[in-house]
Amino acid sequence: MRYGDYRSNFYAKRALLRFTGLDREIGPDLAPRARADAPPWALDWSILYKDGHHIRVKEAYTPMAHPNYLLGTRTFFSFQYGATTGLDRKGLPRTTDDVDTIVRFDNTPSQGPHMHYGRKPGHIFQQDIEGSLVISNIELFDFIEAVETHRQSGGCPMDEILFFKMREVKRR
Repeated sequence: MRYGDYRSNFYAKRALLRFTGLDREIGPDLAPRARADAPPWALDWSILYKDGHHIRVKEAYTPMAHPNYLLGTRTFFSFQYGATTGLDRKGLPRTTDDVDTIVRFDNTPSQGPHMHYGRKPGHIFQQDIEGSLVISNIELFDFIEAVETHRQSGGCPMDEILFFKMREVKRR
């Protein structure tokens, strides 16, 4: 994907969103990090709600291999929804502790794709869930729409909205 296409797509989808109980938005901080219209680029965007919750979404795209080096591929993401317990040095909501996280999806170099869910500690990997959700494929605006569905429904569980359930862990 080219940066210009990503940017156009982002702002077109952003224009369609309506947030329930919005306090304010911070960002989006969206810009290429080297050359204009080429990877790498990154996004950091927060939506703060009046009830003390927030969404924070981060993505990073890096260049693909030659001959497609002008195209970016997503190599990192973190999409979180939970209680706002503090702000970082930029004034953005901190990554919440598991106890304050309603749901967070991450794809990091050290841990790979995983999620945090249900205010429980630890990483939940793809093999720990059943259903149609593929953690590594979750898209930013699908995540935001799921959070908005959760909020507008009065708290419909995110596993129902995103079509997954936790696998039963057999204790020894």
